[in-house]
Amino acid sequence: MVIVCALQCIVWNVKTSQAVHIISVHSDLILGLAWNRNGSLFATTSRDGRIRVIEPRSGTVVSV
Repeated sequence: MVIVCALQCIVWNVKTSQAVHIISVHSDLILGLAWNRNGSLFATTSRDGRIRVIEPRSGTVVSV
């Protein structure tokens, strides 16, 4: 599960109730988040006008 909180995405392990990654890559408020079909990536949009594609297992931004 991913929780969006202002400028951060928090990847959450629901089984252990622990944050796995805190991803801070946007310079402005995050407005949206969407997963790809198989759950291997998610994309975020923000007021800074950029879309970022993130790999949730590592927390790595794979595309801006």
